[in-house]
Amino acid sequence: MKSRVHSLALAFLMLSIGAVAHAQPADTVFTYQGKLETEASPGGPLVPADGVFDFSFAIFASEINGTALTAPVLLHDISVIDGVFSVPLDFGTSILNGGPAWLAISVRDGNSNGSYTPLNPRQNLTSTPFAMHAEFVPGNSIGQVEIDSSQVQRRVNGTCAVGSYVTAIHENGTVSCAVATGTDSQTLSVSGSVLSISGGNMVDLSGIPNTADEILTKIQTVDGENSALDADLLDGMHADTIINNAVDNTVDLLAPTIIESLPYTINEPGAYAIKQNLRTTFNSTAAIRITVDDVFLDLGGYSISPGDGVTTGTAISAPSRSNIRIQNGTVHGFNGQGMILSGSDHIVLKNITSHSNGGTGVYLESDCFVDNVHAYDNGSDGIRTGLRCTVKNSFARNNAGDGFNGSNRTLILDSQSFDNAESGFRVSASSQIHRSIAHSNDEHGFELVGSVYITESRAHQNMWNGISATSGSRIINNSVSFNGEDISAADNMNNGIAATHTSLIKGNRAYGNRGSGIYSTSSSSTIDGNQLNTNTRHGIEVTGVSNFVIRNIARLNNSGNYQIANSNAYGPIASVNGIGNINSNAVASHPMANFSQ
Repeated sequence: MKSRVHSLALAFLMLSIGAVAHAQPADTVFTYQGKLETEASPGGPLVPADGVFDFSFAIFASEINGTALTAPVLLHDISVIDGVFSVPLDFGTSILNGGPAWLAISVRDGNSNGSYTPLNPRQNLTSTPFAMHAEFVPGNSIGQVEIDSSQVQRRVNGTCAVGSYVTAIHENGTVSCAVATGTDSQTLSVSGSVLSISGGNMVDLSGIPNTADEILTKIQTVDGENSALDADLLDGMHADTIINNAVDNTVDLLAPTIIESLPYTINEPGAYAIKQNLRTTFNSTAAIRITVDDVFLDLGGYSISPGDGVTTGTAISAPSRSNIRIQNGTVHGFNGQGMILSGSDHIVLKNITSHSNGGTGVYLESDCFVDNVHAYDNGSDGIRTGLRCTVKNSFARNNAGDGFNGSNRTLILDSQSFDNAESGFRVSASSQIHRSIAHSNDEHGFELVGSVYITESRAHQNMWNGISATSGSRIINNSVSFNGEDISAADNMNNGIAATHTSLIKGNRAYGNRGSGIYSTSSSSTIDGNQLNTNTRHGIEVTGVSNFVIRNIARLNNSGNYQIANSNAYGPIASVNGIGNINSNAVASHPMANFSQ
């Protein structure tokens, strides 16, 4: 993949921040997000920075002056996109003691080895990072200054004899007991389909399925107000004993089967889990193969990988299955796909990472739901989905194919695709993409095949078009910048937005692209209310017929702001020079006027 640095002015003028702590056991890292603006030119207006920068972070006890409490944390070649960057910071535990802490930040161009420029003012670290202090409260702390014993109960260590019950729990963990009498002691018997409870209460179980949940519901119905039954005191019979005695061969699906070694075949519906990192011991079709419907597989935060000498296979496969949920883990290092559920439907993947596999990271078919799935360094596409799938909060990076590849009626939300060898996102007809980012991909940022709707998304520094769309697409309120880096590409493949007939291109911002900001071919498209600045070719270039161009603003595009073939309709183009009331120009007052500067 490629890395590019853009030359920027040296006046780094503003930084707005938000610090968010993601605390886990023994983890002192928190995420810092900021916005960096630069002067567009010396003494000029501030604009969001784009490019690669080096940052220096240190902690001080005061807002100004003073001596640093920590050694500086230096982070190089950090990508800043439309002014926004996010970095992990780790200053250890010594400063996270609840005292005042101010974050000092300095920055320099990522292409420079010179000195850093301080950014003022320092940023106050508020309470969220200090929440990590709770991790370091010492053991046996009740009664000490760290813990208020009137608010925190010591762990209960007392017990009561059989036939007694707890009446009080004391501060030191001991308990007081009383002997159970009267209606606290009940008996339960089972005769055929009837549960009989002393005192005359009976429950008829005939005609209901033999499931633990339904038996328990019946018992809880009897254990109601005025029932004279305490289900916790049934002559020593606990609830699980009652259920097991009442129902033959009942299986509790909430207690998963533990997979202890690989390969493993799931051939019964139910819940399954792993409790450690597992490596498959020999070449096989899949490390875990699912051959039935209705399976819930929890990887428990652990990983599945091939063992030494294993050269074939896939991590998890479920051919032609339905109603499968897989969550919470990592698959990596297989020469085939990370996960393949071909021919399957109603699949849920959540909190999954698939990386460094020879094929696609995650390969799904129709009616699937993908949430927080990361796919990177795979030998084909990162995440590939079939019909009617939803993908949200997911990430694809450095895959040898597309980052995301979706079939018809795919919905993609809040996802990112970086540095992939083909397009960042490739989706087919009737799909939608919202609030997503495609950055530095070797082909298109977003490749829309058919009638696709894309909004509030960002395409930046992709080698071909930022957004490439075929007929019937709706491209609304997106930002496309510095696309078309592949100088060998044809003119119609290095633009901010390139679309064919019957498309709606509205409210987009296109700047710095190597081709035109908007390039429209064929017929019957509407180009309305877009902003086109500093593109190498034209702001808007229309080569087809019967297109409609209105209310756009184009400035400082190298080959001219508008290039519209004669057989198209467009609002008058008002040339605005200098300052003043543009309504004094009759053309500019036209409700569909385009503007040029």
